Amino acid sequence: MFAISNAVSLQAFGTQVVAEPAAGVRLSWQTQPAAEDLAGYELVATRASGVTQTLLMRARENTFFDPSGSVGDRYTLAAVNMFGDKIVLGSQTAVVALALEIGHAPYAGGDLEVSFASSSSREPLRLSLFDVAGREVGRLVDGAMAAGAHKLIWRGQTNAGSIRSGLYFLRLR
Repeated sequence: MFAISNAVSLQAFGTQVVAEPAAGVRLSWQTQPAAEDLAGYELVATRASGVTQTLLMRARENTFFDPSGSVGDRYTLAAVNMFGDKIVLGSQTAVVALALEIGHAPYAGGDLEVSFASSSSREPLRLSLFDVAGREVGRLVDGAMAAGAHKLIWRGQTNAGSIRSGLYFLRLR
């Protein structure tokens, strides 16, 4: 009987926790040989809660979006041959490093959409606004937040009042 051996290797396997346009986890992978030489892939998620869920069975694609995915979920990818034999290729845990994205620059007044993410809810976050001279002119976030992706609308106001149009820097730590 034919069985998968080490002839299938995982070249890349990545996860990305996303907030827009829909929250979830985007996964992608590459194998050698590629999907056309296999019956497909099996993708299993073990949620941070411990619940296991099969997401794909004999799928030919090498990308998947898990709308139920979140930080801490573990994904296991297996190659499946035409007889249903499978070999686990690898596992990946969905994490988010600190990430920061703004709607438009330079600041021209009015509302500014700021997206940011963190992989830990244990460490407090500080999202600060600095002018070109390096002075902190405002804090948009200062404290503990849930791990994952967040979005806020900043209306150009700080405790000292309105911020003028110009070039500013955001720092997330």
